[in-house]
Amino acid sequence: MNPSTTLARVLVDELVRCGVAEAVLCPGSRNAPLSLALHAADRAGRLRLHVRIDERTAAFLALGLARGSGRPVPVVCTSGTAAANLHPAVLEASHSGVPLLAVTADRPRELVGTGANQTIEQVGLYGPAVRAAFVVGPADGGDRARWRSTVDRAVAAARGRVSGAPGPVQLDVPLAEPLVPASDEPEPPPERPGDAPWTAVTVTAPTPEPLEPDPAAPTLVLAGDGSGAACLPGLPVLAEPSSPLWGTSLAAGAWLAGAWLAGLPTAERLRPRQVLLLGRPTLHRPVQRLLADPEVAVYAAAQRPVWTDVAATALAVGGLPRRLDGDAGFGAMWRAADAAAAAALADALASEP
Repeated sequence: MNPSTTLARVLVDELVRCGVAEAVLCPGSRNAPLSLALHAADRAGRLRLHVRIDERTAAFLALGLARGSGRPVPVVCTSGTAAANLHPAVLEASHSGVPLLAVTADRPRELVGTGANQTIEQVGLYGPAVRAAFVVGPADGGDRARWRSTVDRAVAAARGRVSGAPGPVQLDVPLAEPLVPASDEPEPPPERPGDAPWTAVTVTAPTPEPLEPDPAAPTLVLAGDGSGAACLPGLPVLAEPSSPLWGTSLAAGAWLAGAWLAGLPTAERLRPRQVLLLGRPTLHRPVQRLLADPEVAVYAAAQRPVWTDVAATALAVGGLPRRLDGDAGFGAMWRAADAAAAAALADALASEP
């Protein structure tokens, strides 16, 4: 078996052992060994392979798959400027805490800087947008244990296992010719019994101390991107579509918030005394103005080391409160106002010619 084929098969096998269930591929010449290894894994039912021609499209597909599943999803491209086209999705993954794996096939290191076709400096291409960048190889090293260990480190970094900050990671893979197997060569033997990864990473980031807001104060929950599926029964929730709390959200919440911020007397009763902020809300200007209101206490529940506080008003940052009942009457007012606003919108739409 040629070295590049061996490296590609070991890399894909270890990704599957680390829990990767879906992968996105942009086939090219330099990433042919990875393409063939991914295709074989797909045929064997070990993962589901999606093939796209355009790298930018492929990267955003992988981003969506990773966001929806919570699992790392690799997007595999060929060498050179193809890798640069993953950068927009890498940035989105970085700010959203999504475990995207940018697997960039590369030319051998000795060709960098020589003017060789489709050869650029790929290591560190994404700068601080990635949680970490690793080189798997070179293929002629033959060190399968080190290859597998590097893949395990990359997946652990993407999951935020140690840092508490999940996000994108680059795996750069230098591949030398020949890039296709000479015959139907057997798969490399498993390196660990069963389906276990080479290094099982079980450490988790420290759990933050829970926040301690006033448990009975009129409270509004603002849930943005990356908020997580928090259980907050009875509290009025204003969520964005990318939040898992979208299904329990107030349909007209952002507009109702805008009404009291605009000074409408009938909406003043909806003003909260405190806000529990989850994730990163970005879609509604009234929400941003609410978070900047000095009369509202903002408690940011940080589910990773970076928390949202654009207006620099957060009173405290920590884990979800142990107890937060809120004001039952306040929650009922919000739900009644939301129902009335939804009914008014339905009537307005029905009256349109």
